[in-house]
Amino acid sequence: MRAQFLALTFLASAVASAALAAQAPPRNTFMNNKEIMGLIDKAKADRKDNAPLVAEPILSLAPYRAQLEYRPATSPAAVHEKDAELMVVLEGTGNIVTGGKLVEEKRGKQREHSPNVALRDEALRNYADYMLSPEFQDAARTLVELAGTSKTAVMCAEKNFSNCHRSLISDYLTLHGHEVLHIEDLSPPQRHRLSADAHLFEGQVIYSPEDLFRDKLA
Repeated sequence: MRAQFLALTFLASAVASAALAAQAPPRNTFMNNKEIMGLIDKAKADRKDNAPLVAEPILSLAPYRAQLEYRPATSPAAVHEKDAELMVVLEGTGNIVTGGKLVEEKRGKQREHSPNVALRDEALRNYADYMLSPEFQDAARTLVELAGTSKTAVMCAEKNFSNCHRSLISDYLTLHGHEVLHIEDLSPPQRHRLSADAHLFEGQVIYSPEDLFRDKLA
């Protein structure tokens, strides 16, 4: 299957598909009031040891996830740097505190010895390492499935895609036979230009200088 993607980069990036592919199995994307109330009862019943938070999944459709959260007590802080959250209060009241700063922050690398040596930016290199994980592979497959059946959007706040993980996702899609078009404004969309150091090896994207990459294949 070959899909065409549009990447919108004016305060967001979008991916639009023009592929003609067989319809994927329908997903359950609706939950009625009776089902929601049943999920609330389940969350209350599943609470153990005075847990401050009980989460019940509703839908997981990469990159989106919907879940019901039962919060009977004050929950510890949670960091969601790469997620945008939309909350709807169904029952009760409470206070949500946002913002703040991490204290004694320590961050781990995706891999101790990254194969993506051509990426000097640590954040991009860590994301390229993440792209080698089963989690990313599953998300990429879901994205391609959606793009094969309907117009699909991947959102980001970074305008310049070359400074964003969108560029890595675009490389991945391009190397797997899909067309990616970037939209920055009202000008005609621009076809994605594959990064010079991006190579496809056994279905995975590796960022390595050409000479080093050939040495790995030898």
